[in-house]
Amino acid sequence: MIIEFPKQGKNRLLTEDEMKAIGLMFWQANILARRTVAEWSLRKKKPTQDEMFNLAATLHSAEATAEEIMSSPPGDGHRAIDWMKVIVKQIERLNPADAS
Repeated sequence: MIIEFPKQGKNRLLTEDEMKAIGLMFWQANILARRTVAEWSLRKKKPTQDEMFNLAATLHSAEATAEEIMSSPPGDGHRAIDWMKVIVKQIERLNPADAS
């Protein structure tokens, strides 16, 4: 499967491995966002600006990683997988049952 993305007037073909890696990364980013918002809704204290900024920065980094893959030579998508591992670690630190 090869997908074309327009980038500054040029098309960049993504390999199947790159698409799978980007898909997995955004799937995990979606989980992080949903679980973070759920955790915030269960506690009495509103999320701080730092907490909101950190979530936004993580989601932005996932988007930047995908854009970097689209503008670099074809590969195996390892950049997205590496960033996905960072996101998964953030998910693992969430524990809505302990929210206060």
